[in-house]
Amino acid sequence: MSTRDRRTYDHRLRELVWRTQDTSSVACLSIPRSTLDDWLRCPPNPVVTLDELDQEVGEL
Repeated sequence: MSTRDRRTYDHRLRELVWRTQDTSSVACLSIPRSTLDDWLRCPPNPVVTLDELDQEVGEL
């Protein structure tokens, strides 16, 4: 069995493609067509972020 490195992409790219249903805006990034097809089919998972810039180190 061979192992392949799995590429990761910014969640905002996936959301952009899914929301607009247009892959031309990310064409220059060389994202595989199969990945873009997945992004078009399935809505992105919710992403929880933490705005660490507004918090003290102890609060993080």
